Formats: sequence, structure tokens, C-alpha cells
Amino acid sequence: MKLLTIIPILFLLVAVVNGLRFEVNPYRMECVYYDIDIVGSELSGSYLIKAPSDTVKFEITDPKSTTLFLKREDQSRFAFGIQDIGRYSFCFTYDKAVGSGSPAVVTIDVNVDSSAVEGTSQMTPLEEDILELSTEIGHIQSQQRFMRRREKELNLVVDSTKSRVIGWGFVTLIAIIIVSIIQIVLLRKLFN
Repeated sequence: MKLLTIIPILFLLVAVVNGLRFEVNPYRMECVYYDIDIVGSELSGSYLIKAPSDTVKFEITDPKSTTLFLKREDQSRFAFGIQDIGRYSFCFTYDKAVGSGSPAVVTIDVNVDSSAVEGTSQMTPLEEDILELSTEIGHIQSQQRFMRRREKELNLVVDSTKSRVIGWGFVTLIAIIIVSIIQIVLLRKLFN
């Protein structure tokens, strides 16, 4: 009976997962803030940006305004240990508008895993195994969300490329037919 009441609590305590999707307008900075109150826990996550290459900068800063993570990639994962209690900021800066100047679409997942910090001395080996399994399941779910988002974005690129190739194929087909007709007409005129 004791185990049945502990399991739901463990699933609530193991990891807090936040998924967020928003837009960043050109020449603007948008930040997401996350308050962390357990030193020693692990902060991990992933992000995906739909924008022209190398136009959005992603930066994570701790409560002391120290940069913990800085990248200019359209997708990446991050993980590090929490050293300070307080508000962590996740900022996206859209430096330049290439093309139409449409906003960049950002999707970010943040995971805070405090299972390593919480006391496990009162737990039985079975409860420790359940805690470890639920932590790993949380990481797997986060990875699956990241891969699904990435697959959707790449499918959009494939569909766009496919339609362009088909359009280009029709244009070249029409050009070949027109050139063939012109050659036939010129050859008939030459031999008549």
C-alpha cells in the first residue's frame, strides 16, 4: 500500500517538463524564464528554430547573468548541473531578417531533474529502481518530442523541394518540346 502512494508522488517529483512554442520577430529578443529552487538538479532540454540559417542566437544565463550556453544553430540539446538557485533565462535573439522578414518560430522543451538530489536513503531498492526508470522515461519522451518536431520541419523542406523539382521538370519538358518542334519545322524548310 505504501508503494502505491509513493509511485504517483515520484512521477510528479522526478522531472518537470515544459514545452513551449512561440515566435520571435526580426531584430527582437524574446526570453523565457524558469525558476529553479534545488541546487544540484540537472537542467536539460532541446530547442528547434524555424528560421533562415544562423539568424537566431540562443543563450541560457543563470541568476548571476553568467552565460551557460550560447549557440547559433537551428536545433540543439543542452544539459548541465544547477549551481545556483534562482531564475534562469532562455533568450532567443533574431539578429537579421533574411528574405520576407517573417518571424522565426521557436519550440523549446526544458527538463529539470531533481531525482539525484532527493534523499534515496529511505527508499527500498524497488522504489529506487522505479525512480530511475521514471527519470529515464522522461528523457526518452523529451528525445521523442525533439525528434518529432525535427521530422515535421524536415518533411516541410522535403515537400517544398519536391514541388520545386516537379515544377522545374515541367518547365524543362515544355522547353524540350518547343525546341523539338522548332527543329522539325527548320529541317522541313531546309529540305523543301
